[in-house]
Amino acid sequence: MLLESELPDLQAILKKIKKNTNNGCWEWTYGVHSSGYPLVHFRGRQMALHRAMFFVFKGAIPFGQIVRHACDNKICGNPHHLELGTPGDNINDSCLRGDRKHFKIPRDIVEQLQNDEITPEEVAFKYGANLKYLKLVRRGVKRWK
Repeated sequence: MLLESELPDLQAILKKIKKNTNNGCWEWTYGVHSSGYPLVHFRGRQMALHRAMFFVFKGAIPFGQIVRHACDNKICGNPHHLELGTPGDNINDSCLRGDRKHFKIPRDIVEQLQNDEITPEEVAFKYGANLKYLKLVRRGVKRWK
């Protein structure tokens, strides 16, 4: 819930947003961090625009969850375009969009990884695959496709 003391921060943020009528995004019109995400001053600290907007319009962000852009637009702060998910969900989205390489790893290597015969680090080094994703595959959290 937005506190009255936070209203000036929100008003300052909204002044720097322009609504895009083509895609519905509320786009940040000022500078962005090297990551491509806008940073704003909110609740006495600096945070990513999408996290601040989610908090204001949808509530707290549960531990272990991240705020994702359904619109795939890093500078969007439209709360209707923001959703919760896990870091793994975000990686999967990224793969589906083609932002990450789709790795060609032989099935026998994947089986060795899943049977703890080879480490995720070895596979990542040899095939250029995402280490975090390989660790999830090894733990059985994610399936290798």
